[in-house]
Amino acid sequence: MAYISFFNKLGLFTSIPYFLLNIMITGKDLERIHAYAVKEKKKIIFIFDRYKFRLVINSFIHAEDENEYIVQWRYAFGSMVPDQVLRGFKIKEIVIKDVKGEKRLKGLSDLLKIIPRFY
Repeated sequence: MAYISFFNKLGLFTSIPYFLLNIMITGKDLERIHAYAVKEKKKIIFIFDRYKFRLVINSFIHAEDENEYIVQWRYAFGSMVPDQVLRGFKIKEIVIKDVKGEKRLKGLSDLLKIIPRFY
């Protein structure tokens, strides 16, 4: 990551695509997250930086707005599939809700550390 800031100081990069800095998530990882959410009865909300829609995983994967109203996937994310959304948008925070309360995480790597490998 140091080389990116070095090139920024030289003025060679005006903006860096977020996917270069983001952890790569696969469809298999997304299946693991979904299985964890279903089995543990949790609602996992991905809040993106400077974007009004959220990706939500509970018993099914869907899109919501800031007021937690379900919106059409195509309206929120177009033709992107969920793992493309997670790779393409900068994640501001991840909220995990259950009956006990909620937990806030900073990124995908924190979420994948919480989920056991057997899911």
